[in-house]
Amino acid sequence: MRILYIARVLDDAGSYFVLQGLFGALRRRGDVVEFLNLDARGVQSVGTDGAAAGSSPARGPAPPAPGAPPKRPSLAQRLRRFFFELAPATKILVWDGLRSIGPQLRAIRAFRPDLIVDRDNWVTVLLARWKKIPCVSHWDGLFEAEAEYGRKKSWDFALMLPLARAVLRRFGKLFAVVTPAVRDHHVGLGFSPDRFTVLDNGVDVERFRPEVARHPVGDSLGGKVVVGFVGSFRPWHRVDEFLGAIPPIVRAHPEVVFLFVGSGPEYAKVEALAADPACAGHVRLLGRLPHEEIPSVVACFDVGVLPFTTYSCSPLKVYEYMALGKATVAPAYDSVQRVVEDGRDGLTFRPDDGADLRRVLLRLIEDAPLRRALGEAARRKMVERFTWDHCAQRFRDACVAAGARA
Repeated sequence: MRILYIARVLDDAGSYFVLQGLFGALRRRGDVVEFLNLDARGVQSVGTDGAAAGSSPARGPAPPAPGAPPKRPSLAQRLRRFFFELAPATKILVWDGLRSIGPQLRAIRAFRPDLIVDRDNWVTVLLARWKKIPCVSHWDGLFEAEAEYGRKKSWDFALMLPLARAVLRRFGKLFAVVTPAVRDHHVGLGFSPDRFTVLDNGVDVERFRPEVARHPVGDSLGGKVVVGFVGSFRPWHRVDEFLGAIPPIVRAHPEVVFLFVGSGPEYAKVEALAADPACAGHVRLLGRLPHEEIPSVVACFDVGVLPFTTYSCSPLKVYEYMALGKATVAPAYDSVQRVVEDGRDGLTFRPDDGADLRRVLLRLIEDAPLRRALGEAARRKMVERFTWDHCAQRFRDACVAAGARA
């Protein structure tokens, strides 16, 4: 099957690594996958590894050469920039979409796909319909859910988002969504439920395996119980709930160390806690690391924590903790409980309840046999149900259902 996947610029967090894992599994099955990365200016950039050709996943146009005088924007450019700052949804959903028509048509003509996959772009759905090419829309979350926890929501989203969804509702054929919550939200907006398939995320169980060599930071953690978090420290991770649980835990259990990996808007809160004399030596910060180093870092954990997520997401960190055989703690959303079964291969807590999170963490800190049992069961589940090969098979089934040739 020849698959053309079309998306706007992806960051180098979860969305990018989902595609990297999915594309790799599809190619192992013999499929040909090309990726059209539409940056903010509608520039075409087709690669073969899930990223823009010749660049990392989140790069736009090259910066000017050192010493070169800055190019003064024209009056029209300044006026357009001013308008789009006032109405960013109009820019993303209308202007960027229309400007992407040319690059998309050129990619379709050059690649001749059996299937097009769009990611939040109504223009792609219309182009696929015009060209009579089967199309699957791939969604990994809900803007509304992220907006509840700090994602900027401009006034024009209330107008533009319903218009874009009306096009998708009318012309979209099949929607592959990461959780039932995304499906149910759209069904509530009038989408037909039989046009949805739930496409769970996956994990590379060879890279994320219990036997992986530990990161050098592990040399300084001998004899400690290590509770860790890896993430982008977004507002919807609610790290404040997690941080509030740490001081009473370290007072009761001085053998515990909390290890944080990543960076983002909420990272300063973790830095402040690490500087608190009451937590001296109990909070370690590694900052942002290449994804290639994440398996070795998580190998140092005894407990992997997802302090919070939106109700519509299925974070990769949960799959990665579990594939490495770590006792995993996560909020008891339906989307999480599709992966983590409380008491069997992980523990869940009531969302937005710092006291319940602390209770679950203390239970694992005080019970090493339970940590081992949960971690072993988690590893088995990932190998048996949630590899990228499993994800690719579900994705291919969705593609065939959309009309693509198997």
